[in-house]
Amino acid sequence: MSTEGSDTSSDNDDGIFQGDWALANSILLMRDGLLFLEACSAVASGDIGRVWEVLKILTFAGAGNSNYTSYLLEMFCKIHYELPKSTRDALFNNWLVNLAGKPGHFLPLDLMQEHFNPWLEELAQHKGKEFDDEWYREVLSMHVYDFLRLKEEMENIVEIKPRTKRHAEPHLDNELREAMRIFREHDLHRHHRGRDLDFQTADSRIKGVSILRDAKIADFLQTSMHWRENLDATVQLDFDHVAEGETYRCQPIHYSNGTRRIPTPTTEHKIIRCYFREIMNRLSPREPFNIDSLPSQYEVSEYTRTNGECCDIDDFKPDLRGKVGSDWNQSIIRVFVSGYLESGWCNENDEDRIALHAENHLNYLIKRFDIKMQTPVYQQALARKRARDERKRLLLLQQLTAAEMSPDLACHIPMLEKLGVNGMSSDEEDQFRGVRHYRVLPKRWRAPNLSPWLRVFDAAYRKERLGPFGQSPGAMPRIRTSTAAQTAGAVAKVVRGLPENAYNRTFLESLTPFERRRLRVSEGNYWFEHASQLWILSQECGGDVIPELG
Repeated sequence: MSTEGSDTSSDNDDGIFQGDWALANSILLMRDGLLFLEACSAVASGDIGRVWEVLKILTFAGAGNSNYTSYLLEMFCKIHYELPKSTRDALFNNWLVNLAGKPGHFLPLDLMQEHFNPWLEELAQHKGKEFDDEWYREVLSMHVYDFLRLKEEMENIVEIKPRTKRHAEPHLDNELREAMRIFREHDLHRHHRGRDLDFQTADSRIKGVSILRDAKIADFLQTSMHWRENLDATVQLDFDHVAEGETYRCQPIHYSNGTRRIPTPTTEHKIIRCYFREIMNRLSPREPFNIDSLPSQYEVSEYTRTNGECCDIDDFKPDLRGKVGSDWNQSIIRVFVSGYLESGWCNENDEDRIALHAENHLNYLIKRFDIKMQTPVYQQALARKRARDERKRLLLLQQLTAAEMSPDLACHIPMLEKLGVNGMSSDEEDQFRGVRHYRVLPKRWRAPNLSPWLRVFDAAYRKERLGPFGQSPGAMPRIRTSTAAQTAGAVAKVVRGLPENAYNRTFLESLTPFERRRLRVSEGNYWFEHASQLWILSQECGGDVIPELG
């Protein structure tokens, strides 16, 4: 590189830049490019010694790659000071691999694994298997390259032309000509004193050496010595500790002066999990979820925040099929926080913190339920629950239709609407002598006189369906038979705000004052009666087989 004569007469006053940043940038680029090309050539030829010599030039330290710098420092110390020769040879012999067996086809072992990962997913047919699964470890990962080669051999057998695995490289002639023009225009590769094009490249090698000398080496040695001291240190305990399985689902164990420090069973997050199980009627974390305690898809889809809260703490129904952020489950969180604070279980009164713990646990329950739902048992239970919910909605709709068509029953429409779907008796499908019928499960909280009162609406609907000629325009209403059994867990789904005589007296007497307040019993009694001709109509359906029994 020569110097122009015009530049030799430049003034040499102190403080004026005498160098050439553009030329310096170009020199640094070519130097780093040569190192990169040397590394690529060494890898392709399988010369691990040359690769190691390039890696020892710690340019990572000056380029901001602190993790790579720490890794290389640790590896350098291990290879030169710690590891025996056999281990060093084993490391060097396993960094590069040549599957093709051809010169110039070596590649790093970790890069080979990255290339194989998409094929592992493809060969596993995306069945959601884990990478530590036995099928992955013993079959696929051991022979993935052979599987790919087998596919090519099968194509050759049927004389299919081998497909190239390389894309055509676009020519760079135009870019090269433009770069050469710019180099000539700026006379880039000759020194021009004081030239600065507003871009200054840092010398990563010099900067890296400076960083290593100033702090990085000292920090690395301090960290290494700290690890070494931990390896040599022994903790003397005055007891034999056997960790329980529950311990590993909590925070980590800490030791201080021979004393074990672990979270006690009274930590807030654990109390919240226990309270979740309490209000969901689950005795243990391993107990199956009760499908009947979950909201139906219809309830979730119809719910809006303007309707108030979706439930209360005594009728706690989280939507485990949805997301934590849904309107329904956000209402569930608010209900949980309110009930938790009033229950006396809590150790703290921070609503935001309690809500955060509740959201985390609800998200955990949703994931567990999603796994459980993949089993046939839960699928069948869910199908039965959906069918029961649909029959209850249909029953209420039929009773409202009968009330709208009869002037004597129209006055009871507001009470039917207040009873709602949860006020209707559930049932279970059964077969008797080849005939499908449904065994009624009365509500334990409901007064006994409500069943015959609702039966009148069923009889009126049946009569309206038959018409004057005794023919139904469609399928006849299903047959429901009375039973002494009661709905399991019916207390959790009690309809609130009804008159006192709508509730079973024994049920009311069993409530605590707090539960009685939550029930919000209306003052006064309701007239659960009908005209005499309607009672006669209901009795004409008589016997134990009662169509659409309420």
